[in-house]
Amino acid sequence: MSHTKVVVYRRDATGYHKCVPQGIYPANTTQFHLRYEVQKGKRTYKRLPDGTDYRSAMRAALQKELSFEEVPSLQAKRVVPKPVAISGLTPGNGVSHRVSREIRFQCRIRGKIWTF
Repeated sequence: MSHTKVVVYRRDATGYHKCVPQGIYPANTTQFHLRYEVQKGKRTYKRLPDGTDYRSAMRAALQKELSFEEVPSLQAKRVVPKPVAISGLTPGNGVSHRVSREIRFQCRIRGKIWTF
């Protein structure tokens, strides 16, 4: 997932308004909301608990933004076999079988290397 920005908004009778650090937000009367996009073009508003001040709302926004960050070292690494192009299926002992020509890969079965 790409970087998701989380912004603090306040809500009143006229709608949602973006909060700024210079604003005056009376205690216990301002409803703070976090705005972010989970999917492209799909805005989500999450209401914060009553009694939240601007500083706590900004802290919640930063924590939510960090929760969206991806940690590459924790992701599972996929191992993709390297394809090998050959004309047939041949085990290590020289026996060959006729198969269609496609891109193949190698694997070890019962001590023998097979090319598929």
